[in-house]
Amino acid sequence: MPKKACFLLLALFLFVFWGAGSPVLAVSQTEPLFKVAPESVSLHPGESVSVAVKPQHRTLSAFVLTAEFGEEITAASAAFTNIPKEDHHLITEEEGRITIVYASDAGIMSEDAEIILTFRTNPETAAADTSVLLSVTDAADADANLLLDAPETHRVDLTFVPDTSADCRLMSLTPPVGALIPAFDPDIYEYTLDVPFSYQSLEWDAIPADDATVRVNRKNLGAGGTTVDFIFTVTAADGKTKAVYTVHVTRLPKEEDPEASAPSTDCTLLVLTPPVGELKPAFDPNIYEYTLEVPFAYQSLEWDVIPADDATVRVNRKNLGAGGSTTDFKFTVTAADGKTKSIYTVHVTRLKKEESTDTELPSADCTLVALTPPVGELKPAFDPNIYEYTLEVPFTYQSLEWDAIPCDDAAVRVNRKNLGAGGSTTDFFFTVTASDNKTKAIYTVHVTRLKKGSATAQQTTPSGSSPAPSEPETDPTETESNVQTNTGTAPSVSETASETVIHVSTQKDQSADDPFRTAALVLVSAAAGMILVLGAQHVLQKKDGSKD
Repeated sequence: MPKKACFLLLALFLFVFWGAGSPVLAVSQTEPLFKVAPESVSLHPGESVSVAVKPQHRTLSAFVLTAEFGEEITAASAAFTNIPKEDHHLITEEEGRITIVYASDAGIMSEDAEIILTFRTNPETAAADTSVLLSVTDAADADANLLLDAPETHRVDLTFVPDTSADCRLMSLTPPVGALIPAFDPDIYEYTLDVPFSYQSLEWDAIPADDATVRVNRKNLGAGGTTVDFIFTVTAADGKTKAVYTVHVTRLPKEEDPEASAPSTDCTLLVLTPPVGELKPAFDPNIYEYTLEVPFAYQSLEWDVIPADDATVRVNRKNLGAGGSTTDFKFTVTAADGKTKSIYTVHVTRLKKEESTDTELPSADCTLVALTPPVGELKPAFDPNIYEYTLEVPFTYQSLEWDAIPCDDAAVRVNRKNLGAGGSTTDFFFTVTASDNKTKAIYTVHVTRLKKGSATAQQTTPSGSSPAPSEPETDPTETESNVQTNTGTAPSVSETASETVIHVSTQKDQSADDPFRTAALVLVSAAAGMILVLGAQHVLQKKDGSKD
């Protein structure tokens, strides 16, 4: 640096920090000296955030910058990037404040230079937000002209985002049969359950907390009289917190099964319906013989047969004889005891071709005519020829009752009623069976139950905060021009080929005249043969008020 510029900088800092000498010309400021980014940040408590301070004034040569913050920030650090080794700077860190003093050796600060301030937040803070106040209190150009009439301030707002939910409870746990002992409570983690021998596996209705997931370890039961553990592992939305609910399920022995202790001897048919025509006489469980006439067009018959509870039924045939012939269909019903039986006989006459009426074959139409959810709208709009849809429903809905209308004489069945947890998608399958009892079609609706905080059906993914940038690693001893503060009372001296650095401690003085005073930092340049004052926060004064 030219000797003239060095002496001008010396004069500038002497004026700024000691207030001595003739007035220094102030340069009119028409633009900010610095640009600060970002100006607002969202982060989790305990995370760190980095703020870049970049010079904007093309003649900036020296300045004093202070960052002040509250107890929500536990640590702060600063580092320069893209500055020459010859430039001089001092960084002091105190509770609630970090101060930077800088002077360029080249006359002006590089346009590529940046100051990176890093703040670590308190992981235990309960505050919703906080802020960092940046103040440029003094600044000058290479000719020692002041660039500020008043301090330039910038504010960085920090908003704390609550941590991801750690709720790993089950809100509901319902077995397909029996009752849990004790009754289910989200805060009770162990239960027992007895199920009849007739059950070989269990399908549970388990609903976890919002955004949590649940997994069960098994489906099948053991042999009669044995106990198996069903373990439900619930993982919270944070992906880490877990809870385990255990149900000890005992499958009763066959002889202890209330339904099997006294096997039924009921061997009646409750329903017997042909696919075409009408039985004569009309069906009655206590009538065991019938006649039926069917058109010549039919070659076989599929019957709708329902026996008494726990009974079984078997029919002796399916095919019809030649036109004009009569065939006996025998329905053998075996009671639950495995011994008691009854036989229902239907004498079926297949009409001759010329005798057959114009009765049509059963329809193979298996379309839905209408499919309407109780809330929301299907996408795309329902069309009998479109077999897959999506639907979003509010979080308040836990189950759905649909209005599903099949075509004439067809039947429709849906696979479920309940929805999953908030934010999850459940498939509802509507199986339509044509009147021929063979042809089938499946309509699928992918139903998403919105999360609890979602306001509209279109808002399916909450917007998250960007991760805070990583904290840069700084080493204040990397360059010869770095100046360090010490905790001792006496200055320390280090020498290089080009300069001697005097390290002056920053310490408090509890005198009555001045409750807080800070010593100035002095850099002695051996090559230039002069003393350059880099700066200090306050002026040391003697008791009589004279300058130190």
